[in-house]
Amino acid sequence: MFIVTNRNVNKNGKDLKLFGDTANENGPNELRLVAAEKKEGKWTVNILPDKITEKMKTEVNLTDAGVTYYASDYVAAVLFKKLQAEKRNLLFLSMVIIIT
Repeated sequence: MFIVTNRNVNKNGKDLKLFGDTANENGPNELRLVAAEKKEGKWTVNILPDKITEKMKTEVNLTDAGVTYYASDYVAAVLFKKLQAEKRNLLFLSMVIIIT
């Protein structure tokens, strides 16, 4: 599972305690991508780097020379690879709630 969050990150936090109670120190519009996986009843979460590593590029076949790939590129590649393998579709839903 991938999580998009604007929460401050507790560097020493583990599992879901990684996410802070306040918005990112760079402002609420500063987003981070996090990979989360549940194994044997426990969550592991990893903050994805803004610019992906060579290992991540190879994992999802993002191999164009001289191109900088970002975490969002990685997430999209992982999702589409999985969708193709499982012959599934993807539906994005967006919801905004405004309370006045």
